[in-house]
Amino acid sequence: MLEWLFLKGLEVSVADLWTTDEVQGVARWVPPGRGAVPVGALLAATVSIPIRFRSGTRRFFAYGRSIGALRKRTQPTGAWYLDGIGVAPEHQGRGVGGALMQPGLEAADRAHAPVFLLTNAPDNLRFYERFGFRVEAEEETPDGGPVSWAMTRKPA
Repeated sequence: MLEWLFLKGLEVSVADLWTTDEVQGVARWVPPGRGAVPVGALLAATVSIPIRFRSGTRRFFAYGRSIGALRKRTQPTGAWYLDGIGVAPEHQGRGVGGALMQPGLEAADRAHAPVFLLTNAPDNLRFYERFGFRVEAEEETPDGGPVSWAMTRKPA
């Protein structure tokens, strides 16, 4: 399900995508001021969610509202947003994630802008902290959903 969600996120994204030469992973970065998501792709994704999630649809949308509110409360004005990053399991632990982080971090630093992200995986916290991110907020999501962390990196 996570792979499907990540792919749907790419379809509705207004982000810049970075990948390795041989696709081992991808990072989705949204620069400050980027416009709204494509309405048609968003509508198609929204309609397909109940088909995929069936009885979990209500929980999925409750989770989405929760992290959307967390983002609205904690994302600094003018921040670059790391909207997603993923590395194929067989390539994890080899520096691919760090390489995918660099273009967005460098662009934000050139603009003297902060960087913001959300994560639900406690194992990711140390990874992001190595790049200068700090936890701004930690919240439970509704209906037994995962804990969400909002993280910010100040400009270099």
